[in-house]
Amino acid sequence: MELPEECWESIFSFLEHHRYFEPLSLVCKRFLSITNRLRRTLTITDPTLESLPNLLLRFPNLTTVVFRDFHGNLDSVLYLISQSGLPLKSLNVSSHKCFPLLGLKHLASKIRNLVELNCSKTGSLKDSDLIEIGNCFPSLEVVDISYHDYGCGFSPNGSLDSKSLSGLVTDYGILGLSSSLKSLRKIDLSGNTFLTDQALVILSSNCLILSEIGIRDCDFITQNGIALAIRKSDNLKSIFMNGIGIPSMDACFLDSFAYARSLSELDLSNSFISDEFLCLIAEANLPLRKIALSGCFCFTFYGVSFLLSKYPSLTYLDLEGANFLNDESMIELAKFFGNLTFINLRLCSKLTNSTLFYLMGNCPLLTSINMERTNLG
Repeated sequence: MELPEECWESIFSFLEHHRYFEPLSLVCKRFLSITNRLRRTLTITDPTLESLPNLLLRFPNLTTVVFRDFHGNLDSVLYLISQSGLPLKSLNVSSHKCFPLLGLKHLASKIRNLVELNCSKTGSLKDSDLIEIGNCFPSLEVVDISYHDYGCGFSPNGSLDSKSLSGLVTDYGILGLSSSLKSLRKIDLSGNTFLTDQALVILSSNCLILSEIGIRDCDFITQNGIALAIRKSDNLKSIFMNGIGIPSMDACFLDSFAYARSLSELDLSNSFISDEFLCLIAEANLPLRKIALSGCFCFTFYGVSFLLSKYPSLTYLDLEGANFLNDESMIELAKFFGNLTFINLRLCSKLTNSTLFYLMGNCPLLTSINMERTNLG
């Protein structure tokens, strides 16, 4: 008995990655047609360019396009995509030397329902570009503008060339962007070193359903700004930051966690944190599922143990570089690992095979253990 196409589509949709569609497409024309319709993601590289028009016709239901190691003209390719009629929802133009403003405008003229845009590590991104992004794609929910290339010039005396200031992302750009994106849920601002606390205030005021903020390496964003954002963002679930606690932690920052009722992911990598701070987080009774303390200083086994005792539901734990940990202390901590699926113990130099074997034997849900550069062997 021959199955209807709907049944085959349902079966094929369980495949985890579209690469599994390729051998199926060779079986028969029917399977080729079905897998073409099910394909949702297309990665565009330099070798892809020549066959791109045919690929856009072959896969009519693409929702995600990713540019990877692409050195061609982004504007012209985005124009081509804009004419394809694809139901595009997600676009990744990261790591390109020039921000493709013209191409995005072409795309927006045909596809305005874009939900996710990744512009990280692009060159020449500036405030006016952010304003245009907001105007072009008002339905955006996820935006990544992290670590772009400023292209700033410096005068002979070492000071910043004033002519290069027009090529920076500042609070003004965040104001223009967030004013148009009322549905924004996630934004990564990391590496935008000219943003200040005002950017966080603007975001928390304009984007009421904001749930995730990345602010790593934002030198002018202070603990006070972070505290304000935590207090004003009722839906904040994830915050990623670093370098906190230098020279100390402000009272307003510490107190703000009492208001973070939705916070489930907290990344404090490369910060100076104390046992007192970890105890405060523990007593805040947050819905934490993920915590990252990679490269952090000034805390001890006591602080980590107390924190984990209050959050047995943690699924992700990053303790990279916590050199006070040894095999005996890991056995003590492991009793809190009942739901843990990931742990990073890289650079914990006192840990040996005993820790690895104990975790493998006593933490049934663990699927990933990183013990690189420990004392294994």
